[in-house]
Amino acid sequence: MNYENDMLPDDSAELKKIISFLQIKNTNLESDNGNLLTKNINLESENTKLVNENKSLKDKLKAALAKFFSPKKDKASFEQSDQLSLFDEAETHAEKESEDEETCSSDETIVKSHARKKGGKRRIPDFIPSEEIIHELSDKERACNCCGKTRPVIGEDRSEELDIIPAQFKKTIHVVKKYGPCNCSGFLNSGEAEIKRASKPKRLIPYGIASAGLAAYCMDYKYNYAMPYYRLSKKFEAAEMDISRATLCNWTMIAAEKCRVVYDMMLDKIRSSEVINMDETRVQVLKEDGKTAESLSYMWVMKAGKENKKLTVFHYDPRRNSETAEKLLEGFKGHLQTDGYEAYSKAVEKYGLNHAGCMAHVRRKFVDAQKVNKESKTAKKGVVFISRIYSIETKLRKKKYTPEEFVKKRKDEMLPD
Repeated sequence: MNYENDMLPDDSAELKKIISFLQIKNTNLESDNGNLLTKNINLESENTKLVNENKSLKDKLKAALAKFFSPKKDKASFEQSDQLSLFDEAETHAEKESEDEETCSSDETIVKSHARKKGGKRRIPDFIPSEEIIHELSDKERACNCCGKTRPVIGEDRSEELDIIPAQFKKTIHVVKKYGPCNCSGFLNSGEAEIKRASKPKRLIPYGIASAGLAAYCMDYKYNYAMPYYRLSKKFEAAEMDISRATLCNWTMIAAEKCRVVYDMMLDKIRSSEVINMDETRVQVLKEDGKTAESLSYMWVMKAGKENKKLTVFHYDPRRNSETAEKLLEGFKGHLQTDGYEAYSKAVEKYGLNHAGCMAHVRRKFVDAQKVNKESKTAKKGVVFISRIYSIETKLRKKKYTPEEFVKKRKDEMLPD
């Protein structure tokens, strides 16, 4: 017999009270159970979210490690492309493909054929100025020990070596002749100036010692060969020329201002083209007003023009905003190709431009995904597919099609059978 049943009162009113109490208690327990179930579902959802976030962070860590410690190339081995070498990395694809090379399949990695270079010592180009130094015996050494006659020349051995003439300074002295009046009787009444001077070319930097050639030399070493001016100053010091870093900077700024008209002409020419490739690259500038040395500024790069007639303009700005993009693209009507950065959207809308994406940046995302998960079939297919586009484009460019023919042929080859 149940003990609790023995304790129940016989009075029906009391029993109703107990039953009512137990019903309320049961309802509360069911409500608590429902709350606990809801809380459990929320915890499971939060746990799933944290698991996914943890996986995402691990993937990002792998991608970051791969970026610093893996090979830098992000293309399939057969890929060829001249598209957008402007963007971010200076990738060049110099290897040659045969005309009849098969396009790759989407499930295999194809190693393209290549022409092996011949071995042996590299020949010095013919356009290099040459000097012949003839080595021969003296008359005494050529004399025959038997009869004393001179031994005849029967041939010669020729060999080449590459030498260099170190850069050297040259002082150019401009002498401007002055001419006095003529001693003829009619000169005084002729109205001519009594003193006449010869003309001389205008100097790049008035009253400065730098010629246009020296200023160009300094800027070439700084921007093309990344030699800081303090090192160039040391190089000049070794040649016993005292040219300070501040002086070199002043020469550069003056020369840049003189070249402003050329810059404006190049910018106008780029704006008048049909397609512009555009990107912004981070640079760090020391001692910039209103900014710390650790903060970043930007070099905006614009590239346009046809083959062998391409123009590239570099525009510095401490900001990376839409105002800079609007200013640079003012007056342009055509196709703008970028990496999809949001700052270009306002200019695209304002000037009615056709905004094209960058396939190299799309490909890079697949490559990053492949580095994180090497088993990912989607990432592999993405890389191979884009590489196939590049391979087809390279083959078609060699055939010198018109733009319309090129687009049609590319579409025919890319569409599935």
